[in-house]
Amino acid sequence: MAIVPQLAGAQLTINIRYTGENGSARKYVEEMESSGIAARIRAIEGCIRYDYFYPADDPEGLLLIDEWTGQEALDRYHSSPVMQEAAALREKYKLGGRQVRMFNPAMPASVPDNQARQPQPAQPVTGRIDVHSHMIPASYLQAVRKHRMEMDEKYPIPSWSIEEHLAFMDDAGIRTAVLTMPAPQPYFGKAKESAAICRKYNEEAAALKAAYPGRFLFCAALPLPDVKAALAEAKYALEVLGADGVKLATNSYGQYLGDEELEPLMAYLNGRKAVIITHPHKPSAVNDKLVEAVPLASYEYLAETTRAVLNMVAHDVLVRYPDLKVVVPHCGSFLPNALPRFKGLLPVMTAQGYMHPVDVDANLSRLYFDLAGAATDEAIESLLTVTEPSHILYGSDYPYVAAPALVGARIALEARLAAHGLDPQAVMADNAARLFAQ
Repeated sequence: MAIVPQLAGAQLTINIRYTGENGSARKYVEEMESSGIAARIRAIEGCIRYDYFYPADDPEGLLLIDEWTGQEALDRYHSSPVMQEAAALREKYKLGGRQVRMFNPAMPASVPDNQARQPQPAQPVTGRIDVHSHMIPASYLQAVRKHRMEMDEKYPIPSWSIEEHLAFMDDAGIRTAVLTMPAPQPYFGKAKESAAICRKYNEEAAALKAAYPGRFLFCAALPLPDVKAALAEAKYALEVLGADGVKLATNSYGQYLGDEELEPLMAYLNGRKAVIITHPHKPSAVNDKLVEAVPLASYEYLAETTRAVLNMVAHDVLVRYPDLKVVVPHCGSFLPNALPRFKGLLPVMTAQGYMHPVDVDANLSRLYFDLAGAATDEAIESLLTVTEPSHILYGSDYPYVAAPALVGARIALEARLAAHGLDPQAVMADNAARLFAQ
């Protein structure tokens, strides 16, 4: 979804102010014009104006004013390749400090806050919920080290303790953290061993949740790729341990989310109306079955998360199992970039019998997105082209990012959310509270 309210037939005017250095803002405009990018934007159906102005009070500043006949026209621009070209050019000239304001002449002055993406006044945020954090107990580390898999993801597994995690939460003002197992997936060739590792992990997470009421939730680890064992552990974790959802890797040694063999597990989780926290793991080698479902051109060289989510969409998983609530990590990964390509390829591949018709937007409506990672202005703006504000959640990625850096990033993120017209209270707390209460 776009970052402005969707009001049929209402003209939209958008003001965006940028700041550059050493004349970069003016150089950006010069290249936008000389390259023809600005002209191509103005040629998009529904574009009324797309003009740049230089503020008299800021020699390094730049003001963009663009007007559109309505939401449909703006969405057409957001899904076009030329928007990505303009974004790449802004990155080239390192334009920052953007302030976004949207106006709608047809919108009454009393329009509710949740219908207008205007900058929000600073308000204190309470009850923050971190949906992206990892518990790394000694039992898990011992199992991974036993098989010399601690560098399987080509990145060292950080140290972790409950005391340090609580200290970070207190420093960052986080009330509740959702605990999940990190990578790698603890399957080393023996299904029974994997099931035992996941069982112990889940029981330890449940014990922490009980020992610190209100501070922790947990999404259970499942011993995939053994689907039968994973289904048994999901039932135990959700029905006995009181897990708040499950964590699924994008792939478990070549078994991708969306693959047919996971159908029994998805059916059970749908019946439980489960929350699924997804997280990227080391990509498998190119999978022939995956390539048959999702054209390589729509996702190759994009993130592993994007690959897995598109595989779920290609199999209509979230339409067939509408009570699943899937959390996509890291600001949506490259989905905002890949989805227009996927949508464009879908009818072509369907007409030739290589894919089946799927409702892409209906699938997307079941997705939630955490802001772990680099939640830049560009990332937030792009994310709002594929989802709505009520589906955006806070995530830290602790302990894979140092606590002091995360504390500073959290403060900056809340200011950035407000500047984009988003409610920090909703994104940092209330959206997740509703998600896990359902």
